[in-house]
Amino acid sequence: MNTPHVDMREVTDQEVAHYREHGWAKLDQLISPALAAELLGRAKQRMGPDGDASVLRAGKDLIGHPSWHDYHDIADEDDLFEAVGYGEQIGRNAQRLMERSVGIRSYANMLAVKLGKLQKQEPVEYGETYYHQDFPTLAMDRTGFIGFWIALDEVTPDMGALRFHSRSHLLGNLGRWFDDGKDIFDVYPGLNEQYPLAAELHYRPGDATVHHGCTVHGAPANTTGRPRWAFVINYFPADTRFTGALVQGDEHIHDADRYGLVVGEPFDHPAFRLVTR
Repeated sequence: MNTPHVDMREVTDQEVAHYREHGWAKLDQLISPALAAELLGRAKQRMGPDGDASVLRAGKDLIGHPSWHDYHDIADEDDLFEAVGYGEQIGRNAQRLMERSVGIRSYANMLAVKLGKLQKQEPVEYGETYYHQDFPTLAMDRTGFIGFWIALDEVTPDMGALRFHSRSHLLGNLGRWFDDGKDIFDVYPGLNEQYPLAAELHYRPGDATVHHGCTVHGAPANTTGRPRWAFVINYFPADTRFTGALVQGDEHIHDADRYGLVVGEPFDHPAFRLVTR
């Protein structure tokens, strides 16, 4: 079977410099608007035109998530999402942003649809995405984890566009404070002042952001009558070793029992696809 063509560009020197300094970067038109439109059409086939028709699957999707309705592993089910998320170009982009000449593996991918509060006659209960880092939830022994967030449709700031605390990746791993029911700003009260929240972002179809695993980020609620459509996919260096520090309660997180991971060994399993050597 022929692999679909993917119209994705390379990251620029300026984008790489911004990422290294701030821990995130906006990637305007990372993919073409036409490709974004085709991906959006395929996403709606699975999740419905309003993004809320798919049945959340135990052990795969995030059931009861307060911020969005998701569909995990879309890149493993659809050839066009596969070509985007597992393609050589996005792997090279991730490798360049990580600043390491090592292979790149994928970690997880999903459609993350933040439903608009005014979509239905009854208000939607999905709210803000609390500010957090990605890295503390991972069973990985080294930094390098990176996340791409690709808008499949226009996303305005009031639709729950991502926000980033610039340069917060320099703090390193801030830990699992959420296990105690706390807010990151309670545990680190100076974070807002020392690492200010970057300006609001407006995404066109095909625009993306990329952020470091230790960058503090979140998103407001979608207060509009339209769903926010995004394709999210994460990557990590292939020489990363499994620590065994499993996340409890998040059934979609890859674990040792499911994939035969061994503490102290690399994530050498087809579930963590090698996208770039």
